[in-house]
Amino acid sequence: MGLVTPSGRIPKRPFPHPDVRIGYFYDAINKNVRFKCKISLIERRKDIKNKRKYIKYVPDFRLEYWSDPDFPCYWVLIKNICELSKAYKLKDFWRLETGKPIRNARNYVIIEDPNYPCL
Repeated sequence: MGLVTPSGRIPKRPFPHPDVRIGYFYDAINKNVRFKCKISLIERRKDIKNKRKYIKYVPDFRLEYWSDPDFPCYWVLIKNICELSKAYKLKDFWRLETGKPIRNARNYVIIEDPNYPCL
């Protein structure tokens, strides 16, 4: 289970895009996207029902954050990580709200899923 901190702000409401089910990983060092995954959950900790079910997915180095229900982040449960058939640049992805190519990415960007294939 990973976490996304929305620019240091405390998320006051549930994740604003509950229908997100696919994620892509941007490598800021190599400046490309090489992996994608399925997303099972994106929630604030206090909104997660049946917390015992998810504690097994929290790595040891995140447990201190998990123990604080008001820690300013969204928890993300991912599965089925796969390597893409080739590396893509950010400009190969488009913002959902504008349809324009992505120029930079911070914590997350909501995109139109191009459904790029895995190896």
